Amino acid sequence: MSQTGANTRHSDDDGASNAIEERLRFIIDAIPAIIWRKLPDGSADFLNQHFREYTGLSLEDGLGWAWMNAFHPDERLMEEWRAALAAGNPLRRKRVSAGPTGSIAGS
Repeated sequence: MSQTGANTRHSDDDGASNAIEERLRFIIDAIPAIIWRKLPDGSADFLNQHFREYTGLSLEDGLGWAWMNAFHPDERLMEEWRAALAAGNPLRRKRVSAGPTGSIAGS
């Protein structure tokens, strides 16, 4: 069972890509800041360790649109977020999120 040069190259690229991604995640988790990445539709596909620790959300519980659970129910504004995304406009809020102890960041 041999691999063709193309398949071997692709496998090598995937391995290098995975190593770079793991290193980047390590660096991002080391930064003392809450960082998350959202896709163009507004769903989250990355939550750093500080985000998860501050909000109390696990990775699984915060991905997709579940990151909104980090916000107080009165400030989730799902439709406003989606409208802002559709229009290409930022939605800025003074009070960002409540941590697991109820403390508010950004207030």
